[in-house]
Amino acid sequence: APTSTAVPGEQVRPLVLQEILSSPRGSRAVIDGQTLRVGQSHAGARVMTIDPQTVLIERHGKREYLRLAKPVLQPSR
Repeated sequence: APTSTAVPGEQVRPLVLQEILSSPRGSRAVIDGQTLRVGQSHAGARVMTIDPQTVLIERHGKREYLRLAKPVLQPSR
């Protein structure tokens, strides 16, 4: 039988996507201060894909998108 590290009713801490970095060597995502590439894991979540504004992760058998927050400061006009 499959086992899970999640406890029923346990709150899963939300992960924060802070930055997406693109370079000729590939994209990286900064999640909770950790710089990760596709296939790497942090806090039980594995990075599946990195797009310009989103990162697809998988944790506890479920997939979810992390999105970059809108900038707090808006450019003046």
